[in-house]
Amino acid sequence: MNVEICEMCEPDTYDVLHSTDTEITMKPDIDAGAVMSLLQGLGLSVDTILESSENRTPDLRVYGPVGDILIEVKSKEDDKRLRQLLDAPRGMVHPGRPSSLSSRIREGWHQIRDYPDRTDADFGIVWFITRKPYGMTVLTTSFVLPLVYGTELLEGRDTSGQSYEKPCFFLHGGMFRRYRHLDAVVVHDDRTLTLCLNPLSPSYSRFRATDFARAFGSSFSVIDPPVTEASGQCFLADCLPEPGTVDDTVRRLKAKYNLDTVTFERFVLFNEPLE
Repeated sequence: MNVEICEMCEPDTYDVLHSTDTEITMKPDIDAGAVMSLLQGLGLSVDTILESSENRTPDLRVYGPVGDILIEVKSKEDDKRLRQLLDAPRGMVHPGRPSSLSSRIREGWHQIRDYPDRTDADFGIVWFITRKPYGMTVLTTSFVLPLVYGTELLEGRDTSGQSYEKPCFFLHGGMFRRYRHLDAVVVHDDRTLTLCLNPLSPSYSRFRATDFARAFGSSFSVIDPPVTEASGQCFLADCLPEPGTVDDTVRRLKAKYNLDTVTFERFVLFNEPLE
């Protein structure tokens, strides 16, 4: 399937994003209209939601037989973390966790949650554009995952002596744990689109069956933690009502997956210009 988005601008101002079988031509100032065109190119029925002077509203409604999908489009227009890194003295270390991203996603979810015309059957998605103009970005999908999923990369040995290195979802909570009725976040970086499903949502199974989710699975990337866990590629922390400390979570992981040792792998951004 090929999807193309074109808006009124000079031809040389377009960027081309590539996925496995989809090519997307987009203008740098991507907005809800461009997202709407992309979804229509996937064969989905989409309308804009009229703004209200009384209430903040989502941007788009995707119609579906099992429930409509309300989408709020947010973007990271000023990447202060990247600017700080580039301007920092040589050797300066910057922690790799996102900062202001959480407020943008939280605002998007609140606009969906508080929409007066939202029904119990409707799904909610925040479409988060992380790419910088003309494709420059540090906020790729892997950078956003710790924010929404509370991921941590673990390594060590299991009780049989075998080494492992896998991500663990919900080790540190994550935004999906706090906003369980947010069904998904679409991360749109400079290379592709990734649909991050929320397995803690009460509508998780219903949402996975939507044409929207199936279209993403065919054309782009989908992160579905239970499916990844079933294939042995990740760990999934138990999301109890009272999660306790990280040590408590690690003890439960050891018992659940027969782990002997657990080590956290953490990375930071580091300014080291080449000479």
